[in-house]
Amino acid sequence: MNGKTFGGGDRTFVETAMVRFSVMCLVLASGCLLYAEDEPSKSATVRKLATEMVEATVRCDYARVIDRTFPPIIEELGGRKEAIEQIETVMKQMKAKGLAIKEIKVGEPGEFIVDGKETYVVVTTVSEMTSPQGTIRIKSYLLGISSDGG
Repeated sequence: MNGKTFGGGDRTFVETAMVRFSVMCLVLASGCLLYAEDEPSKSATVRKLATEMVEATVRCDYARVIDRTFPPIIEELGGRKEAIEQIETVMKQMKAKGLAIKEIKVGEPGEFIVDGKETYVVVTTVSEMTSPQGTIRIKSYLLGISSDGG
């Protein structure tokens, strides 16, 4: 890293972009729905949905990503159109600084947690990005939420 700070803070732009990207992955994947009856089928379904989400991210298909996002998150971002615009802005800023997503690998879903009518599951991801300083690998997490008893 070059040591230059971003936004007057203590973080470099690359660190800030990595944090934003990791948080974005967590927020965007929170729309994964869990449909299957048994645990192995649920895991396969969640992994498939997470893979679709990250592939859409790599392809810059942010509309598809937002369409898979937990509705309250979209509302918090100002609606579908605004959410897509915010993702596009962050990704353009990253690109302008020489950052590019090369690949995102999806791990196996974790334990399914049921709380009332909602089911939660965490999926580990490893993102590989290129930067002027070299390759960056980021471990982050996607959160799947089902409100239909999935």
